[in-house]
Amino acid sequence: MAAAVLALSGRSSVFTRPLSSFLRANGRFGIVPRASFSTLLRKESSYRFDSSRVVVPHRNKKRGEDASFNSDLYLGVADGVGGWILEGVDSGEYSRLLMHKICNEIREYEKALLRDESGERARCPDPVMAMTRAARHIDLLGSSTCLLCFLDPNTGILNTANVGDSAWMAFRPGTSLGYRSEEQTFAFNAPYQLDRNQRVSSPLRLAQRSKTRLEEGDMVVVASDGLWDNVFDKDVMRILQKEQDDVHAAATELATMAVNNGRNRTYASPFFRHALQQRTFVGLGGKEDDVTVVVGRLTRTSEPSNEVIDIDESEAELRI
Repeated sequence: MAAAVLALSGRSSVFTRPLSSFLRANGRFGIVPRASFSTLLRKESSYRFDSSRVVVPHRNKKRGEDASFNSDLYLGVADGVGGWILEGVDSGEYSRLLMHKICNEIREYEKALLRDESGERARCPDPVMAMTRAARHIDLLGSSTCLLCFLDPNTGILNTANVGDSAWMAFRPGTSLGYRSEEQTFAFNAPYQLDRNQRVSSPLRLAQRSKTRLEEGDMVVVASDGLWDNVFDKDVMRILQKEQDDVHAAATELATMAVNNGRNRTYASPFFRHALQQRTFVGLGGKEDDVTVVVGRLTRTSEPSNEVIDIDESEAELRI
């Protein structure tokens, strides 16, 4: 069944309400150097992201378990499940390899478009299929959440696929219009996740999909739970409003706020409040964790582009 297209516009229904109202109702596998290439997607592109990414590992870790990427069309975050450390397994290896293989799936898709001489208009790749193909080829112990947001350059529709408790938000500066995705958990602080057992954890079975029509100037945040457990939605929107012209400043300020709140033992954090709602006591304060924040601002152009842009897989690390 085709997913309905949501819209942040006066033509939509529930999604025209303020975000708070809606919510109440509802490394080792780092960059592999390669030649960049221009694609049919960008040659025809009218919508693109100006995007930036900030990653802050937990202060007690040499290397975090989050992995991510960003480009002018593709945003992604994976959060390796830390519980594997009890088995002597670093889930960061799984999440980094997952993101790298997804990036390669995107690259291969775009290269295939260049070979296509049918003259048909290029279509955005399917994030669920990219996630599925990547996960099938990983035979590591470990597991990870995964969130992908792929922008259709022709329509401005954001195609998303999510497994786990990372989340994304779309916000229109100058308005109260916003949408935040729901997290996928089977119990408190226990997210859905991908691992090498594809009969159980296949994205085809688990992934939550959506299509959202964006407009020029809309802001998108894609982040691991290190942000959402420590920063309330209203504060995310406030920072997006303030830094709407500087995506790197927005990503940096959001990540810094999440880290500082996570270390604050007297802060009634979103994580603390959610625990109370679930009748689980975790103690007052934030939740220290790896924090990954990707921010994109939708731009629009009437001119085709031959600009060469590849996906940035760098760890984008910031120590606070």
